[in-house]
This record gives sequence, C-alpha cells and structure tokens, in this order.
Amino acid sequence: MNNKDFQKELAQRLSLTQKEVANYLADFTACMAECFTKGESITFSKLGTLSPRKKVARTTTLPNSQEKITVPEKTVLTFKTAVSYKEKLNQINHE
Repeated sequence: MNNKDFQKELAQRLSLTQKEVANYLADFTACMAECFTKGESITFSKLGTLSPRKKVARTTTLPNSQEKITVPEKTVLTFKTAVSYKEKLNQINHE
C-alpha cells in the first residue's frame, strides 16, 4: 500500500476528506521528526517503539577496489515490534 492508498483508506474509515487526512498525516510526521531530533522515542501501544539510535563511525573496505574508507557516525531510526503485534504476525504467517 502506498501513501495515497493509505490516505484514501484512512479517509474512508474516519469519514474525512483525503486533503484533511493528508494534513493530519503531515502534522503527525512533523511532530515525530521533532521528537526524533530531540533524541526521544515514540511508543505506539500494541504496535511498537520507534527510536533514534547512533551508529558509531567505522572503517570498511570497498569490494571492487579494496580501498579502505571511513563511514562517519550517523543516527538511524530503529523499530522494535510490540510482543502483542509479533504474536498477530505469527498467527498470519502460520495460517
């Protein structure tokens, strides 16, 4: 499902226009981005937790030229699935 399909589905379920849903989602993602830039995690009950995590700088080798390069430190977004959601996914996979 792409973003447009998701907005359409959400608009139908909430009895809103797609434009209203798009505005709500834009505000939602902007709020999430603010939290992540502060280093805060966001927990969605029954779904999981999104949290920023720092990856340390490292040295790696390019496979083609065998040249060693340094990959700088960076922050990535991680997702840890809630136990209840994992159970639901396992039920779907076993059917």
